[in-house]
Amino acid sequence: MDPETSVRPALLSFALLVACPSPDPDTGIPGDDTPSGTGVPPDTAGPDDTAGPDDTAGPDDTGTPGALVSDVAIAVHEEIHTLLVVTWTQVRPSDAEWIEFSFEDDTWFATPEQARVAGAQREVLLGIPADTEVTLRFVERQQAGEIRSRETWHGTTGSLPANLVTPVFVTWDPALASPEPWILGSLDVGPYWYFGPFYVFILDRRGRIVWYRAVSENRTALFPRIARDGTHVLYEGGCLYTFDPSAVPSITRETLDLSFYEVLELPRLDFTYDEQPDGTLLYDASPDGVLFDLVAIRPDGTEQVLWRCNDWLREVGVGGYRACMTNTIHYDADRDSVLWSMFELDTVVEVDLDSAVVVRQWGQVEGSWAVEPPEAMLDYMHYPNFTADGTLLLSTHVLGGGRQQRAREYLVDDETRTLVQVWSFGESVPDYADYAGEATRLANGNTLVNYGTDGTIREVTPDGEIAWEVDFRSHLVGHDTLVADLYALNQGP
Repeated sequence: MDPETSVRPALLSFALLVACPSPDPDTGIPGDDTPSGTGVPPDTAGPDDTAGPDDTAGPDDTGTPGALVSDVAIAVHEEIHTLLVVTWTQVRPSDAEWIEFSFEDDTWFATPEQARVAGAQREVLLGIPADTEVTLRFVERQQAGEIRSRETWHGTTGSLPANLVTPVFVTWDPALASPEPWILGSLDVGPYWYFGPFYVFILDRRGRIVWYRAVSENRTALFPRIARDGTHVLYEGGCLYTFDPSAVPSITRETLDLSFYEVLELPRLDFTYDEQPDGTLLYDASPDGVLFDLVAIRPDGTEQVLWRCNDWLREVGVGGYRACMTNTIHYDADRDSVLWSMFELDTVVEVDLDSAVVVRQWGQVEGSWAVEPPEAMLDYMHYPNFTADGTLLLSTHVLGGGRQQRAREYLVDDETRTLVQVWSFGESVPDYADYAGEATRLANGNTLVNYGTDGTIREVTPDGEIAWEVDFRSHLVGHDTLVADLYALNQGP
């Protein structure tokens, strides 16, 4: 992605703020020390490659911004203290207007360009670290070109919550890394894995948290995702390790500024989920912790059981308490199938959704495909997924390897029913995920790898060079996704 496009997102309208429950915002303190830098590569220019705030005339060529706006106010968002909410009175309509803002290195970012009517207006500034002073100015596009206000305004973001652990920034090489400036993920900040409290977060490439959401109580939130339509984020509030019998699992959808916010309760949600392009949610339903079904819940609220894992277990002659429990549901739109990963069985199955039949089986359960070489066998694997090239990629322990972890990529040979390893990473890396971990292929050919309970997240090249790395110091990290445009996630469905 061209860096220039990362600071000029598409047209976007904002609704009024809708409040929703969160921890007491007054408990925040600054995060621990992390190196400074920008949220995009430092050579990224502003929208018109200008840096100074006073190098152009105001909208009426007098340098007086009152011809366009008045009563400008800047406030910290009530629930997300890294967001700044800008309000003002639009004195006259504008066909094309936006806010430019800067907080370091003379780099100017921009809110989406849009038409404005006269009257009260609101905009939110995204991608800024905590406790950071910001300078902003208004820009209007006219036939003669872009006209910037001579006057500038200033605001400062708030502090992070006291218990929100910040990562150690290790390295970032923009020449090697994928161009996306941010990463969406989740984190267990508690002293014991899986018991919480959990946060969903967005980091910039310097390892600074620029957005966060606390998850209620001790709910698990290991699978934050960008919605399939790209307009918001979603994450689960799992109750697997919650000892409150009245607690109900749920999935939350929201924009970054919470102008769109909804919670869907899923009483039978056990651990994980994924989303189809039409907004249908696929999840592992378990009424008793023994029986497990793949269930779809449609946007209209209707539910359908797509596949029963325990029926398949009986067919292959395997049993065991919670044997069907999955640590991953991964939907593949090209195949219209789901990968279901059973860590207790060291086995992954691919379920065709049209026929509700297991069409492929990989791992250690009898009847699974062969693996070449044999030492590349799946062992306590996590997050199997198909790459754009049709290969299978996952994170796994080394079979009999004594606390060694690998990201492994396999050629899927249907003719010989064999997984053939074509790439791996981790041979010289000491990190080890007792639980969780994942590997996903990026558009530029790099691989995003995380180590679950170890807390390390890194981007590696096909040759194994480390392009980017942060370390949450043995705090459990969940699913990671690179983010190209924060304002896209603030549109709402």
